[in-house]
Amino acid sequence: MVIKQYVEDVIQPVSESINSNVDELREEFFEEMETLNKKIDLLLPKVRKQREIQLLRDPVNINLFPIFFTNAGNSFKYTKDLKQAQLRITYTILYHYGLRINEIRHLTEQDIVTAIDAAQFNLVHHKTKKTNIHVLSKKAIRDLKNLKVEFTIVFDKYKYKFLFGKHKPIIEKSLIRIVNQDLQKTCEKNNIPFNIKSHSFRINMITNLLKVTSVQNTANIIGHADIRSTMGYNRYSRSKTEIQNLLDQLEKKINSKLKIIQLF
Repeated sequence: MVIKQYVEDVIQPVSESINSNVDELREEFFEEMETLNKKIDLLLPKVRKQREIQLLRDPVNINLFPIFFTNAGNSFKYTKDLKQAQLRITYTILYHYGLRINEIRHLTEQDIVTAIDAAQFNLVHHKTKKTNIHVLSKKAIRDLKNLKVEFTIVFDKYKYKFLFGKHKPIIEKSLIRIVNQDLQKTCEKNNIPFNIKSHSFRINMITNLLKVTSVQNTANIIGHADIRSTMGYNRYSRSKTEIQNLLDQLEKKINSKLKIIQLF
């Protein structure tokens, strides 16, 4: 009976908002379900979960960013203008600063305005529980200033307190789901044969930094508490084109040696 009552209490707010916006209703539902799952997990015996192996993600580079920015939110049917605005702001910030999704979801309009004026984001990293300053480049500031229409839609038209959330930040998994769904639709529409996810923006930022500065400097800029985390991104340090060129050079050397051997 206790469990039944609890489930009814969780479902009740969802039922009452059934006539509200469909996209917002879906987000609220996922939030309630995640809360319910966490409480159920506390009642169940702890079992060591086997970590699922994820495929390597591709970075969102300078050539891909305009495509995702232009197509942002086009896959959504309801409040399309809101989703376009939210995602364009999100993609711009992710691309230029390499933030984590969990840091994006806590941003308010004032946070963004202050960042533009001060040329930096001063944020609490929710993964490391430490503060870090993300300095804005001149190009980043210009791109953010060009999003006035998007800011008006999110914070004035729809009265959102947070970039994703009217009264409180959307839960992380729901935001990741929204971003990944939009990125996937854009890849399908434009025949982009890469594994692009929400973390792909951060991969691009760290990879570019590693090409021009040390691992320690990159870790400090990006907000890694341990440089071993930064070193893990070395696998992306060379682009596919660069790797292909190296392999082509290797093949030429092998063929040259084979020709020499055949002469003898």
